[in-house]
Amino acid sequence: MFQFHSQKKRNISKIFYRYDLLKYRQLVDVLYLASEQVKQYLPIKNIECNNYKIKSLPPGCEIKEIKVEDENKTTLKLFYVGGISEELYNFEKVLVAVNQIRDVELTICCREKKRGKNKKS
Repeated sequence: MFQFHSQKKRNISKIFYRYDLLKYRQLVDVLYLASEQVKQYLPIKNIECNNYKIKSLPPGCEIKEIKVEDENKTTLKLFYVGGISEELYNFEKVLVAVNQIRDVELTICCREKKRGKNKKS
């Protein structure tokens, strides 16, 4: 039953995904992607012939050298920004893994309503 609903959602999502890509021709001057290489995965033929340019997404900040205060400290700090609703995302395995590994910290940044709804004791 779950697999049927999952496949159905995937098929519906693909329809809207393709619709979005086609609408970009009318609405967008520049389409920013994570990198230039990503465009090869877009399901639109002759993408350079469309009305928009494709550019790499610029960095979100300036890259600065970070000085290590304590070279013996080896804690891996992970920071996640995004959704955590159980309907779309399953973070249970991630949380279990992070809790089992020493010197790993995970900070999750999400909407307050979702955080409270998904909080488990």
